Amino acid sequence: MRAPAEFPINKARLSEVDVPVLLVFPEKDPIFTREGQEQQRGNYCPEPDALTNCDVQVQWLAGTGHFPMLERTAPQFRALVADWLCSRGLVSATNGRDNGPCG
Repeated sequence: MRAPAEFPINKARLSEVDVPVLLVFPEKDPIFTREGQEQQRGNYCPEPDALTNCDVQVQWLAGTGHFPMLERTAPQFRALVADWLCSRGLVSATNGRDNGPCG
């Protein structure tokens, strides 16, 4: 597996993102650690004053490794993402179902 620094990312373009961003960090991930949290958040909000104006939320998911959406914590991951989407009005209350993510 390649280290994160080896992946080509155009960090200059990340600051152009003007929609809400959710960054989910697995608690036991050996690659993406807590030390890199603010660095990752800062990729979207590069100016120090902009950190308070950007809608970039960081969440930690306990008890999971690098792929929380595929591990035994997948239900918690899905709930975290659904709650975040609902809190920003990015999905409807039922999402076309009787018991949707916001209901």
